[in-house]
Amino acid sequence: MEHGFSFDEFSIELEDFEVRKKRKFDRMWKVGEGGSVASNPVVHENILYFGSADCHIYAVDVLSGKEVWRFRTGDKIYMSSPVIYENSIYVGSYDYHLYRLSLEGKEVWKFRTGGEIFSTPLVHKNKVFFGSRDRNVYAIDTRTGKEIWKFRTGAEIASSAVARGNKVFIGSFDGNMYCLDTETGKEIWRFKTGEEILNCAAFLLHENVLYFGSMDNYLYAVNMLNGKEIWRFRTGQYGNSSIPAAHGSILYHGSRDGYFYALDMETGKEVWRIRVEGGFAGSNPLIKDGTIFFSEESGSIHAINLDGKEVWKTRLGAVSYGTPAVYGNHIFFGSFDCHIYALDTGKGGEIWRFATSNMKQSYLPPTYEIFEATVKKPASDEEGKESEGNYDLGSVARDESEYSVKSEYQFRSEYRQKSEYK
Repeated sequence: MEHGFSFDEFSIELEDFEVRKKRKFDRMWKVGEGGSVASNPVVHENILYFGSADCHIYAVDVLSGKEVWRFRTGDKIYMSSPVIYENSIYVGSYDYHLYRLSLEGKEVWKFRTGGEIFSTPLVHKNKVFFGSRDRNVYAIDTRTGKEIWKFRTGAEIASSAVARGNKVFIGSFDGNMYCLDTETGKEIWRFKTGEEILNCAAFLLHENVLYFGSMDNYLYAVNMLNGKEIWRFRTGQYGNSSIPAAHGSILYHGSRDGYFYALDMETGKEVWRIRVEGGFAGSNPLIKDGTIFFSEESGSIHAINLDGKEVWKTRLGAVSYGTPAVYGNHIFFGSFDCHIYALDTGKGGEIWRFATSNMKQSYLPPTYEIFEATVKKPASDEEGKESEGNYDLGSVARDESEYSVKSEYQFRSEYRQKSEYK
C-alpha cells in the first residue's frame, strides 16, 4: 500500500514551506519508448500532422481521423512539432536529425546534429532555425539541407525559436534568452534568467515585446530591440515552461504551480487567476472565438471564457502537453495515452480519436523528482524551538510505516489547506 504525505495525519500547524530545485530539469531527455503523443499537432489543407514517441510522423484526415500516411524516423519524436512551409514538412527527432519531408511523406533531406532535437523548427527567410541537445542553435538552408551557421550556447537547448526581421530569439538551459542575427548567427544581445528556459512552442512576440517563462518561476516581458526587461511576474513554485497567449490587452498563462493566470500585458499585473485541480497547468493555451483552451497534467482539457469561467471540461486517457490545433469546430489534442483526439470546440465531446502504432504509454520521469520541500513546524520540546524537515518530492515509501510525497501537487494542495498560497 502506498501512502501520500498527508497533513491530516499529524496534529501540527505549519509555519513555513519552501520548494526548491535540487538539480537540473532534464526529464525530457529521459522519455521512454512507447506511442505517446507530446508533439503539437498542426493542420494544413484538411490534413493533421503530428509526431509520436513511436518514432513516426503521422498524416491524418482532420474530418474522419483516418490515416493518410506515416513516416518513420530513427528515434522518438517528442515535443518537436511539424512545421509546414512551401509544401514541405520540417520536424526534429531524438535520432539527432532534422527532417524535411514532402506533403506526401517522402524524405527530401535530413540534417544531423550532435544531440536529440526537442525544439520545434522555425522557418524564416528560407532558413530553418532550431536548437539541439548538443547546445547549438542551427540555421539550415531549406532547399539544400546544408548548414549556414551555428551558434553555441552554454547548455542544452529544449526551446523553440521565434523571429522577426533580422533577429531570431531562442532560449537555452544556461538560463539565457539569446537574440541572434538571422544572416550571420552573431549574438546581438542576451538576457539572463535564474534557471533553464524550456518551451515546446515558439515564444510570444507581440509588437516589440518578447514574452517567455523560465524555470526560475518568473514570466518575463523583454524588449526585443535591446534585451531590456520591461517587467517580470512571479508565479508559484515549480517553474514556467509554457508560452502565454494574448487577447486584447491581456496575457493568458498556464503555470506549473497549478494556476491559470490572466495578466495585464503592459504592466504584468495580475487580473485574475483560477486554480486547476489537476495541478500542472503548463500547456500552451489557444484562444478561439473568445474561448481559451488548455490542458493539464491530470489529462483534463479545459475550455474557459476570457473571464476565467468554465465553458466545459473533459478528460483524456492521460496527460496532454503542448498546444492544440483547431480546424472549424474541431480541436485536436495529443495525449500520453497514445492517441490524438478530435473534440468539439463547443461542448468538448469526442468526435474521433486516432491510435498510434504502439499502445504502450511512454515513461516520463515525474515532474517532482528535481524538487525538494523544506517544512518548518513548531517543535514539541520545552524550548519551543522550530524544527526543520527536508522532504524529497521524488521519494517513494518503502513500506507502510513510511510517508512519502507522492507528487508535488498533492503536497502543495494539502499544505494550502493549512496556509495561504504565497
